[in-house]
Amino acid sequence: MIERIVQRHHRAEVISVAVQRYAILEAAHANLSCRGGVRIDAIDHRLFERLLIDDQYEGKGGARGCASGLRIGVKPSKAAGMTGNAAIRERRGKPSHRDDLRSELLAAACAFVAREGHEGLSIRKLAEEIGVSPGAPYHHFPDRRALLVAVALEGYRQLFAETEKAVADAPEEVLFANLLHFIRFAAANPNMFTLMYESELVRPQLAPELAPEQEVGFQMLRREVSRATGHLSERERSLRIATIWSAIFGFALQTNRAMLRAHPLEPMPDELAPEIVRQALRLMA
Repeated sequence: MIERIVQRHHRAEVISVAVQRYAILEAAHANLSCRGGVRIDAIDHRLFERLLIDDQYEGKGGARGCASGLRIGVKPSKAAGMTGNAAIRERRGKPSHRDDLRSELLAAACAFVAREGHEGLSIRKLAEEIGVSPGAPYHHFPDRRALLVAVALEGYRQLFAETEKAVADAPEEVLFANLLHFIRFAAANPNMFTLMYESELVRPQLAPELAPEQEVGFQMLRREVSRATGHLSERERSLRIATIWSAIFGFALQTNRAMLRAHPLEPMPDELAPEIVRQALRLMA
């Protein structure tokens, strides 16, 4: 089995280090298996291949890998019952001792998305950016999708932090302020807006973690339109809500994609935005 795995990898120095690590892990396994009758599952040969390709250890030298094997040997209470896959997860990295690593990771991820977009964000890049081991972020974000969801949720938090929710004002005023704020948020945060409304988190289906946040915006729109259109039937009201949202979201989307080709005499998108909102709200009459 091991010979076939080795044939798929051509870097002799990496193979040598991996062989050493695997031997140490097997020795630790044998040691643990005969302590007090404790039995653990045999180490999977896939573990050996993981040692060849795991970029946390590749090219780092043998000392760190040996430490991982010895750590299993000296802590039987933790390693006992650990399967091959669990052992791999164990080696991905220790939790950082920083006070609030998750917040630090999330802030760095948000900054990355704002600067470069979400497509190039990876957990490895994030770890490098804040100076922790490649495995440390996995204790807070199990995979890239979980990280993107957390960033998107932070985007919704920022969006709604400045949203006017007061119902004492006239509904037209509340809607105008909130819809204009949505357009300006999209223009000021184009990469975050893309993650929140155009990424793999919303296509082909909306991520369930984001559904409650999008519902907040929809319910605000519905509440204020309902206050202003008590004379309309539920069907007519629903048609107006859909049309208003299509106008506002469509304008924000086209502006961010630079799809608007205004005539020289027409206002720029930032000047046009208030008028788009006013025209959309005329549908409530």
